[in-house]
Amino acid sequence: MSSGGAKFKKVRISQGLGRLESSRRVGSFGNMFQSMSNIPSTHTSGSNSGNTVESTFISPLTTNLTENPDPEGHGNPTSPTTPLTPNSESSTPNLNIDSTAEKRGVRGASRGINLDKIIKRHGKIKIAFNPRERISAQNEDLYSEGIGVAAHAQLADVSWWRQIPETNKEKCRKRLLDWFEIEDWNTERVQKLVDQMFQDCYRHWRNRLANYYKEFVRKGKNPREKSPRSEVTDTTWVKVCDWLESTKFKDRSLVNSTNRSKLHYNHTSGNIRVLTRYRKMANPSKVEIWRTTHVDKTGQFVNPTAAALYDKMVELEDKSMEEGETPMSEDEILAEALGHRSGYQKGMGYGVEVAPRGKSSSSTTQQDSQVNEKLSETQNKLENAETKIRTLTIELEEQKERNKNNEEKIETLQAQMQQMQQLWLRMQGNNTTPNCTW
Repeated sequence: MSSGGAKFKKVRISQGLGRLESSRRVGSFGNMFQSMSNIPSTHTSGSNSGNTVESTFISPLTTNLTENPDPEGHGNPTSPTTPLTPNSESSTPNLNIDSTAEKRGVRGASRGINLDKIIKRHGKIKIAFNPRERISAQNEDLYSEGIGVAAHAQLADVSWWRQIPETNKEKCRKRLLDWFEIEDWNTERVQKLVDQMFQDCYRHWRNRLANYYKEFVRKGKNPREKSPRSEVTDTTWVKVCDWLESTKFKDRSLVNSTNRSKLHYNHTSGNIRVLTRYRKMANPSKVEIWRTTHVDKTGQFVNPTAAALYDKMVELEDKSMEEGETPMSEDEILAEALGHRSGYQKGMGYGVEVAPRGKSSSSTTQQDSQVNEKLSETQNKLENAETKIRTLTIELEEQKERNKNNEEKIETLQAQMQQMQQLWLRMQGNNTTPNCTW
């Protein structure tokens, strides 16, 4: 057995990880919504700095809720008065409502009917964000559903969410607040998180429409004949097709494809966020969740690079536990093995922000600040250069198109001139003087 396999076995034994049991659905809302309001949850953030942040999460609905019996959810309360156990650096209150409890019939275009039914019976749904987490700590599925319904309703003939008029975005936010009571809504951080979620949802929605377009083309059909989705009008769908067939979109797709081909490894988490899987672990471990999201169905790593990185994480973890060594946090292990990425923590996906890095002295802080400033300046220059290159490429294509049109006009004028010359010569041969009006 390889060193990675042996260490993986040791980690599984030490952590007591087994197959996740399937969660049990609560039978009815009557049994579900009882005696779980006002359950406190305290979490610790920034273990290196020693700062403790306390946050109390209230029941997701205004009515009382019963305990969720799901044995997977980290921090499940054993009684209505038992505090929720912190999940590493953030708590995960298991106060989620069964998002399928109100749904009936087959799948179709979501119009928020499920959410309307829930709030009609029990009031607005509670939403809260933990520090360093961009995904709702409560009712994640319902929150994602609401984001999707609101964003799809404002689909416009633009390529990015930022191009949608602010009035339309405000309608999305108001629609969301009709369903949810979002904790700390008036803070800049929470509103930014909500807008980021809208932006991601809108981008994924546009990608789905692009896949419909590609499927039509693959089958030899005209994609412009009819919209593939009932919530997208034929007029809007034609505008989407215009965008997908534009030179700008094709150039951008080529760049994205090239960037994806440079990835050293792919994850196997699918559409489920890494943070969501992490929250459901019986014994949360960021090293272990990285392994499970980079192996195939047979338990083999997706490639040797992923296996080597996991071995490095386990090695760092074992070494930090040796006598006389300072134990490394999971955040430090991931950063050491995978490197740093601006905006989010590598290994945990988009849902987790980068952990603050501890400083040993004021001089170190100043040096790091200068290095970060230079890196940021270099990054901005590179981004500006890439933007200029893309702009020049687009302008060049447009100029070529204009030149082509001008050449066609010149050829047409030349043909007309030749016809006029031939007519003149024939008239001269017949000794006929034409009545020229030009």
